[in-house]
Amino acid sequence: MQQNLQIEHIYSALKDASKEIATYLRYHSAHLVESFSPFGKQQSTIDLEADRMIHKHLLKSGVVYSLISEESAQMQVINPDGEFIVSYDPIDGNNVLDVNMSVASIFGVWHAKDINGLSGRDLVGAVCTVYGSRTSLVWYNP
Repeated sequence: MQQNLQIEHIYSALKDASKEIATYLRYHSAHLVESFSPFGKQQSTIDLEADRMIHKHLLKSGVVYSLISEESAQMQVINPDGEFIVSYDPIDGNNVLDVNMSVASIFGVWHAKDINGLSGRDLVGAVCTVYGSRTSLVWYNP
């Protein structure tokens, strides 16, 4: 499968995950849990549920080798035959969610199986979904 078609599968999975997250955010409040991200940020139910949704949809894409989430300490290999790494913050800004301000999901896509030594210049795609009064999804194809 050529690279552009594979990236389309990733974008489709992220669109589906973003739609599911937008619906979830509409009906649920963020509650802090006892766990912390590897970066020291206290996690919320919204962070963890969004992370689960994203994982589910990227697994279904069939082209992603591994995931790197702000909510997990380790890279998660989800498909040994995949060719891409997707890194993401499932919900950026969740501390302002309950005062009705916008939050976002942020994603970076690399055509690689090892992210060590890579930078933003090596991205083959990126997505930002903003959840507010309207949900907006913007993607980048270099």
